[in-house]
Amino acid sequence: MFAFISAAILFFFGWFRHGDPDYFFSKLDLLVGGQWFPQHPVETSLIAFGYIFLSFFFSHWLGFIYGLLRLKSPFTTMLFANATWLRRWFGLSGLLGERPIIYEVLNPVLDHGATKSVFVEVEMKDGLGFYAGQLSQFAIVRDEEPHKPIFLIDVWFKKKRGDDYEFINTDGIMIDLAEAATLSVKQEDVSASSILVNTAHQEDGIPEV
Repeated sequence: MFAFISAAILFFFGWFRHGDPDYFFSKLDLLVGGQWFPQHPVETSLIAFGYIFLSFFFSHWLGFIYGLLRLKSPFTTMLFANATWLRRWFGLSGLLGERPIIYEVLNPVLDHGATKSVFVEVEMKDGLGFYAGQLSQFAIVRDEEPHKPIFLIDVWFKKKRGDDYEFINTDGIMIDLAEAATLSVKQEDVSASSILVNTAHQEDGIPEV
């Protein structure tokens, strides 16, 4: 790209300055590279370094401008409106975007047409215990926003890591991840077999997370 831009500059500069668009190209044709480059190593190094640096610089900003122009393009919108072919051909579930990390971590995965259930274990700061349960809702906020509330149902609690979980008789618990030290996430398919396994774990006093 930078080579084409440089050629265009030489073309117009030769046209306006000397009245001949081919003026600088003819000058370049007179140079014998095999003789000039070995005799001017410093100039050769500077030219090569400048070309590489300017290539990266122009490529970055041209790509940025092109991305902005194509962001709301009708063609792009039509092409990716139903981008199931991304998953079928390349294994991609969607387009790359600047979505918050909490969305990528907690958003339920779609597997073979079925949405997985998200289970989390939250370790609270200052030794305030562990909460485990099924994720019901979560707020999608920017990464720089410290307060990220999540709502858990079928919640279990234990004070220390080595303790047994005890079920909390409540409809749900709202937890602010700003008060969490660690967050463990596990996504599972909800089926009859998994329900039986979870029931067995609950009878033993251990939540399946």
